[in-house]
Amino acid sequence: MVHKNIPEKNLKNNDEEKSYNISFKKKRTKSSIRFGAKLLTYLIIAAVSGAFFSRIMIDIKYGNAIKSIEEFASDDMIITDYTKVIDVINPSIVTIGNSSGIYSGESSSNTTGIILDESGNIITSYSLIKDFKEIFVKLSDDSSEPVNAKLVVKSEDIDLAIIKVKTDEELTPVKFAEDNDLFIGQGIAVLGNTEGKDGVDTVSPGIITSIGEDTNVQGRPYQLLQISAPINKKNGGGPICNSKGEVIGLASYNLSQSNKDSGFYYGIQIKDLKILINSTNAFKSVLGVNEGGIIADKNTEYKGFYVQDLDKKGNAYKAGIKPTDIILELDGTPIITVDDATLILRNKKSGETLKCKVLREGIIEEVDVKIN
Repeated sequence: MVHKNIPEKNLKNNDEEKSYNISFKKKRTKSSIRFGAKLLTYLIIAAVSGAFFSRIMIDIKYGNAIKSIEEFASDDMIITDYTKVIDVINPSIVTIGNSSGIYSGESSSNTTGIILDESGNIITSYSLIKDFKEIFVKLSDDSSEPVNAKLVVKSEDIDLAIIKVKTDEELTPVKFAEDNDLFIGQGIAVLGNTEGKDGVDTVSPGIITSIGEDTNVQGRPYQLLQISAPINKKNGGGPICNSKGEVIGLASYNLSQSNKDSGFYYGIQIKDLKILINSTNAFKSVLGVNEGGIIADKNTEYKGFYVQDLDKKGNAYKAGIKPTDIILELDGTPIITVDDATLILRNKKSGETLKCKVLREGIIEEVDVKIN
């Protein structure tokens, strides 16, 4: 083997060269780190400064627009978050069916209703339940079982009905808006619950297109709430809500179908809802009529309040009024609508006598009811 002698001088130079190269790389790396840190700092300062000055420029140029957007988002006229509306109405919305098989997919005739009070009164569209031989109600709580309901008051003209359930479960009544808290262009939502599940299962957004829309139902004029949100059999009988989740009307499938040529949908305004609710209380408290409603007798064409069930301790029962009687007049005033009767009954005082004209088995009789 041949050994090549390397001069000591050259070896020393080679070692120095190696040391020099290693030292240069370390120095260069440290410099790069310091430079990168400075650059990052400058970029952060520039970004913060840029954002600050950009904000100032935006406020100067678009300040009014931003303020308008913020006001728009907080305006009660607009619904920006439908989940809030749903959360409010969920405990008060129910499924109504004609059998105990209310659960999802078991009945195509289900419709929607809303709880009026803690005693079990529920309001819905009469047209969607009038052919039910039995009425069952499924509360919004997913664990609840369907329960039987009884028809308490009906008004076929304006498609309203009140049914009642007896249950040990805690009931949450809906919140009603004020009568005059309605505006054209106001954002609304029509909610439905026909699947028997836990709360709302359909939401139809829209706006109020007209207030006090004149229409004729069976020859009698009414003022309806006209909206752009679709109303169908699923949300018929359901609440029309404002941005707060307050009820401003009841969705009517029947009235919407009757006026479908208009291209809009219709509901019963809150003031008419309250009239029916008050009438229920008036008939119960003044006459002791538990169940009934405005109907037209098919044989005689007379129209009045049909008495279906009476409280045996009530004034009407004591005066001789019987189930199946039709009250045609109260104090000489024809009973054409529920509010006709309500206005008279609410003004009667204890000790006064209420003169009733009653149709009984085709014969008109006069019955005096003493108010106690």
